Amino acid sequence: MEVIETDEGFLRAFVTIARTGVFPYLRSGKICKEAKLPEELFSKETLDTIKLKPVADGHPPTSDNRGLIVPENFKKYVIGTLGDSVEVIDNKRIRTIEIVYDSKLIGELKAGEKREVSIGFECYRDETPGVFEGEQYDVVQREISINHLSHVPHGRAGEEVTIHLDSADEIGIQLDEETMSKLGKKTTTQDEDPTQGDPTSPTEEQISKGILKVLGSMFSKLIGGSEEAEPSADDKKNSELQSQIDALKKENEELKKKGASNVQKPDPNAQEQDAALEEQIRNAANERIQLIETGKAVIPEFKADGLSNREIRLKVIETILPSKKVAKDEKDEIVNAVFDAAVEVAGDKFFVNKPDATSVRIDEADIEKLRIARLDMREVK
Repeated sequence: MEVIETDEGFLRAFVTIARTGVFPYLRSGKICKEAKLPEELFSKETLDTIKLKPVADGHPPTSDNRGLIVPENFKKYVIGTLGDSVEVIDNKRIRTIEIVYDSKLIGELKAGEKREVSIGFECYRDETPGVFEGEQYDVVQREISINHLSHVPHGRAGEEVTIHLDSADEIGIQLDEETMSKLGKKTTTQDEDPTQGDPTSPTEEQISKGILKVLGSMFSKLIGGSEEAEPSADDKKNSELQSQIDALKKENEELKKKGASNVQKPDPNAQEQDAALEEQIRNAANERIQLIETGKAVIPEFKADGLSNREIRLKVIETILPSKKVAKDEKDEIVNAVFDAAVEVAGDKFFVNKPDATSVRIDEADIEKLRIARLDMREVK
C-alpha cells in the first residue's frame, strides 16, 4: 500500500493496531494466556478510545504514570497521532491511520525497522477460563481502553499488527504489549507486583534498572579486564573464533620456518579484516559474559565450564521458572525468548545472589594474541 508523505515530510499510513486471539503474558513467573475476544475488542466503547490517541517510539516505563501517556508526560513520548476513523477488518483486526512526525522514527520505518506496533491499554482482567477458536485461555481482557500506540522492534500480536508501508513488508513476531489494570476494578496487583504490601521492597522498575546496571558494568569491564574467559568447547560461536586464532598461530609459525623470502606480501585489507574479527570476538565475549553473570546471579554456586550458551539459558529458565518446561530440542528462538522473559521477572534474585564485580571474566587476552599474530605475519624476519 502506498505511503503518503506530507509536504512537511511527515509520514501517513494505515496501521493495524490489534487483533483478536489468545496471547501469552508472563505474570509472577507464570505463563498466563489472555484472550482478546471480538465482543470486547470491537465494542463501540473500545473503538472510540482509539481515535486521535498518541503514537510513541516505544512504551513509557511503568514507573511513569503506570506506563500511560498523560498531559504531564506527553512531551517526553509523543511522536505522532492516530486518525479519527477506525475500521474492523474481517471481524479479526482493527485498522486506523497514523501520522508520524519524528524524523528518526520515519527513517527507521522506511528502512524496514520498528514496523511492528504494540498498544498501551487498560483493561479489566476477568479470570474466567474458556476456549477461543480452539485455543484455551485463562483470562478475558474486558473493557479495553486504548491509551497509546507504540512502535517496537517486535509486537505481541504477530504479522497482522504492523504499519502498512508495503504489503510485502508486513512482518511481526511476538513480544510484550503494555497492559495495566484499571484502578477500582478487580484487583490484579498481587499477580503483577510481588512487592505489594512491602514498601521497602524494590519495585519492578527498580529491579529492571538494577539488572541493566549489572549488565552495563560487565560491558564497561570488557576493555579493561585482565581475567581471560575460556570459550566453551560446546559453544559454537566461541569455538569457531578460537579455531580462527589457532589457525593464525599455526600459519604464523609455518611462515617463520620458511624464512623471509617466503613471507606473503601484506594483505591490503588486513586491517579491516583484523577489526572485523576482533569485533566478532568481542561480541561473542559480550554474550558469554552476560550469560555467565546471569547464571551466577540466579543459580547458587553456578559454574559454566563445559556448558554451551544454550545450556546456560536452559538452566537459568529452569531455576527462575521451574513450572515452565522447555524441551531440550526446542528451537533457539523459543529458548531465547523464554530466557529473556525469565530474566525480566527474576526480581530480587538479582540482588540477593548478585556476583562480585571482580568475578567478571574477559577474553581480552585472546584479542591481543590475535593482534600480535597478525602483526607477526606481516613482519619480515
